[in-house]
Amino acid sequence: MVWGVIVSPATIIFIIVSLLGTMFVFLRSGLFGMWIRLELGFFGFLPILNGKAARENEAAVKYFVIQSVGSGLILVRFLLFRRRSSFISYLSEETADIIIIRGFIVKLGVFPFHFWFPRVIRMAS
Repeated sequence: MVWGVIVSPATIIFIIVSLLGTMFVFLRSGLFGMWIRLELGFFGFLPILNGKAARENEAAVKYFVIQSVGSGLILVRFLLFRRRSSFISYLSEETADIIIIRGFIVKLGVFPFHFWFPRVIRMAS
C-alpha cells in the first residue's frame, strides 16, 4: 500500500519497465532506440491488460497481435534496408521510409490504422 492506494504487481512491472525504456531512450539515439522504447512499453503494458473476464483477455490478445504487426513492419525495415542485399536493391529509400512510418503509425494507433484502438479500449473497460 502506497499513500493509501493498493498497488498491484502488474503496476509495479509497468513502472519498472517504463523507467527502463526511458533509460534506453536517453542511451540510444535514432529510430532503433525508439523501437526498443516502444517494445519495452508494450511488454510493460501487457500485464495491466490481463484481466479476469474473457473480454479483458480478448482485448489483451488483440492489443498483442496489432503491436506485433507494427513491430514486424519496423523490424523488416531495419533488417532488409540496412544490408542493401541484392534481393531488395530495386527498392528505394522512400519505400523504406513508408514501411517504418506505417509500422510506427500502427503501433501508436494513429489514423488510418486506428481501427483496433476503440475495440480494445471498449473491451478492457
